[in-house]
Amino acid sequence: MAKVKMTALDFTACATADVFAMTDFGSQLSSLVSGFRTYYSGSHAPKLRPNKNKLENTFYQKMSP
Repeated sequence: MAKVKMTALDFTACATADVFAMTDFGSQLSSLVSGFRTYYSGSHAPKLRPNKNKLENTFYQKMSP
């Protein structure tokens, strides 16, 4: 039961945020939130779709000594 409540809280937080960053493409939550925001905001809710390869390279370079 706690997992369901946490999932509902996660969805609510993502769906009502000013900006939603999709970091897990293809997941059910990302698709659901993206669709919800597009439908209910009239396509005016911003979504960020980061380039994972560039992010990985950036984080790797910053972690290297």
